[in-house]
Amino acid sequence: MYKNYFWQNDNIEYSNDRYWRPAIAYPEYRYPESGLSENNDIYDAIRNIFIELGLDSANIGTAGWNPLGEYISPGQTVLIKPNLVKDSNEACEGKRGIECLVTHPSIIRCIVDYVLIALKGEGRIIVADAPVQGCIFPNLREKIRLDDLEHFYRDNGEKIVVEDLRTVSMIKKDGVNVTIQNDLKYKGVEVNLAEDSFFFNNKNEGRVRITNYDYHELNRHHTGNVQQYLISEACLMADVVVNLCKPKSHRKAGFTGALKNMIGVNTSKEYLPHHTKGSKESGRGDEYYTNEKMAAIRSTFAEWQDIANKKEKYTFSKMLYFTYKVINKLGRKYDKEKYREGSWWGNDTIWRTIIDVNKAVIYADNNGKMCKEPQRRMICFGDMIWCGEKEGPLLPSPKKVGGILFSDNAVVFDHILTKLMGFKQDKLVLLGNVSAEEKLYSGNIKEEIANSNQERFCGRIDEIESNFAFRASDGWTGVIDCYQSEYKQ
Repeated sequence: MYKNYFWQNDNIEYSNDRYWRPAIAYPEYRYPESGLSENNDIYDAIRNIFIELGLDSANIGTAGWNPLGEYISPGQTVLIKPNLVKDSNEACEGKRGIECLVTHPSIIRCIVDYVLIALKGEGRIIVADAPVQGCIFPNLREKIRLDDLEHFYRDNGEKIVVEDLRTVSMIKKDGVNVTIQNDLKYKGVEVNLAEDSFFFNNKNEGRVRITNYDYHELNRHHTGNVQQYLISEACLMADVVVNLCKPKSHRKAGFTGALKNMIGVNTSKEYLPHHTKGSKESGRGDEYYTNEKMAAIRSTFAEWQDIANKKEKYTFSKMLYFTYKVINKLGRKYDKEKYREGSWWGNDTIWRTIIDVNKAVIYADNNGKMCKEPQRRMICFGDMIWCGEKEGPLLPSPKKVGGILFSDNAVVFDHILTKLMGFKQDKLVLLGNVSAEEKLYSGNIKEEIANSNQERFCGRIDEIESNFAFRASDGWTGVIDCYQSEYKQ
């Protein structure tokens, strides 16, 4: 049985304090001389979760209280992995648009404080993520004030820097994706899952795809006994991973929680299958549903452009882009295919990638070799003050929940999360497959208990009252949520 807690209050909000300091100088707080905020619901909520779970119960209320000492020891390296997916939300600009998109820095700030307590001056903290290729990281840093976070710790003698783990980033110019090499502090290490991968003996080998990348490179990493992911040293050198996810609906996976958040330790997207070329009707893919010819033509032109971009043939890429726009316009007018790029309930690819990466995170050693025994621990927090619904993960609409979810197992976390979201768990293929993956979860998920400050969220997972009623993305509407879809299964 794992420790699980959902703290919820309809009136909770993120603090406006520049450094997200607590409002109370708690006995264990390390920086009282740096001042306090007028209000910080987040700090209080996370602290209350630790108390309610009985973490280091003998020392609660004293300067020696160390709630994360159960998970973290002095001298260890700790990776704090937020969800820093993108620097803008075109679906909802402004404060709420970014708050429902990325992990709020007030969550990061509080967790760093308690990790520092657990390390007792020995060890290292790495705060890092690999956003999507189009994220302009300096813009994101400015919008959510990551410089302020680093500044606070620097002034207090701590070396806390938020790192971008991407090997490359991209900017779009005239419809063309231009690749920019990033100067990485932590390089990526190839981890080969081989027969332990869910892509081993894949009947559609050679057909896996990820949008905006040359599929030849992707399939080179997923052929036969070669089932590779490029995992950052920031993860592989860690003894403990603190997973700070931002729960949202997700076009390809249905939802994103603790398990999906670990995709961000992979430093190159060209190792991450997201869908499989072809239609579900043909039995050869999950890119879309029907055998409409226009859908196949549209997909092929997009792939040609990705290859041209990879080879830096940008003039040819522009020609393909304008041709694609014409085909796309005709397709929307004449073909009946609703789904694209695996962004729908029939996606049978992305869940494999998610589980594979999570196995690499837990079982790969410092050199990237897969081991039989776990190499590191993981604990999970979900920033559910403002979540994202509808077209997540990149274009979510704000959804107020007012909660913070904790579990010391990512599989249990995602089961509790989807129950809270109101999603039909039997329709989420990721949950069904990961529950049976003994490397990530051993137990009976139906017997797991959730605790909460609200009675309606207490009890076994299947007894939790799911009253938040998230809206799924278009490709999942009417399948996993309580809303109606125009498409008939």
